[in-house]
Amino acid sequence: MGECDACRMKTLTSIEGLEARIEQLVREHVEAARAAAAAALARAFGEAAKASTHQVARQRATPPRRPMSPRRTREEVAQLAERLCSAVAASPGETMSVLAPKVGATSSELAIAVAQLRRTDRVRTVGQRQHMRYFPAAALSAAP
Repeated sequence: MGECDACRMKTLTSIEGLEARIEQLVREHVEAARAAAAAALARAFGEAAKASTHQVARQRATPPRRPMSPRRTREEVAQLAERLCSAVAASPGETMSVLAPKVGATSSELAIAVAQLRRTDRVRTVGQRQHMRYFPAAALSAAP
């Protein structure tokens, strides 16, 4: 029985030693992982700082934007809408790229006028985007 107690003590001592060694290895591994993570963060933030500095330099290199044109008054938009309505009546089924030069404005300048004419049911549209065609809405009601 004495030998069994000695064997048990030896086994317990070796198990405790093994546990202590495992805990030490785990601590070393955690410290190494933390150091690697800190290094990765430092690299990432360092590159991000370089990238943001590059973006700022690139933004400064771009020319300043052209100032926006002044807003048109309601009367100017109404006059533009009337000219567009006349152009649509003269050339039904045309696209905005054809109508805009006839009115003497660009397609983007006519966007508000077209919206106003559509809201008041004076012009109807068929199609989408650049393929949209414009028709006088009055012609619809006059048709049988």
